[in-house]
Amino acid sequence: MKKLIPVLGVVALMSFTLNSCSKCATCSDSSGPFSGEICKGNNYEDAYYEVAKIECEALGGTFD
Repeated sequence: MKKLIPVLGVVALMSFTLNSCSKCATCSDSSGPFSGEICKGNNYEDAYYEVAKIECEALGGTFD
C-alpha cells in the first residue's frame, strides 16, 4: 500500500500535465505579435489561444 500511493501520485501528475496543454499551435506568419507555440489549458490560456488564432488568420497565416 505504501508503494501504491507514490505511483498513483506520479500517474495523476502525468495525467494533469498531459491534459493541461492538450492543444497547441503556432502561427505560420511570425511577423505578428504571437510567436512560438501557444497552448490551451486554463481559461486565460484558452482566451489567449483564441485571440492568437484570430490575429494569425487576419494576417493571412495559418494557425496549426
